[in-house]
Amino acid sequence: SREAARAGAALAEADAAERRVVDKVLAGRYLQEAKLEMVVVRRLMKDSEDGLRAMPSRAVWHCQQAVEMALKSAMLRTCGLTEKEKYGKGDNSLRELAQSLRSASAMTEQQRRAQQLPMSDDDMAWLKQAYLAARYPNASRCDVPAYQYGMADAERAIGLARNCLHWATHLEDLPEPGSTAASAQPM
Repeated sequence: SREAARAGAALAEADAAERRVVDKVLAGRYLQEAKLEMVVVRRLMKDSEDGLRAMPSRAVWHCQQAVEMALKSAMLRTCGLTEKEKYGKGDNSLRELAQSLRSASAMTEQQRRAQQLPMSDDDMAWLKQAYLAARYPNASRCDVPAYQYGMADAERAIGLARNCLHWATHLEDLPEPGSTAASAQPM
């Protein structure tokens, strides 16, 4: 029947959305994009010759983007991403990805080392808030989001982004999120 075919197609679509895909070409593109975000950050942190001032609040937002791109790059290169993880839900994506990696069962020493993400939960929460507060007046404690973050905030974000880029570039392997100790045993 038509209903059974639709139900089967919906089930297959849901299964495909949860399937992890490793894509080393796309991983390289994500990493390159993260590096380009940092080029933008450097430009935003300088007063320009034509009188425009530095924009640390925008630099913070671009650092958040660099961190997210680097994290997704690392996962695409090693353990894979699901469609949901790849496209995420904006500000929630970063913390969800990190939590899924931290809670996965590592099978090798390389995976255990890679689970030591280069930022704390507090840093993740701060970047999550920055994702919105640096751009939207209703998410900011300032009337103008461009004034939400200062130079010290931007330097903090730059440090987090640089550490995450280094981590993503040099890690060898990541455990598959959703794996448990029982499912992670080698056969």
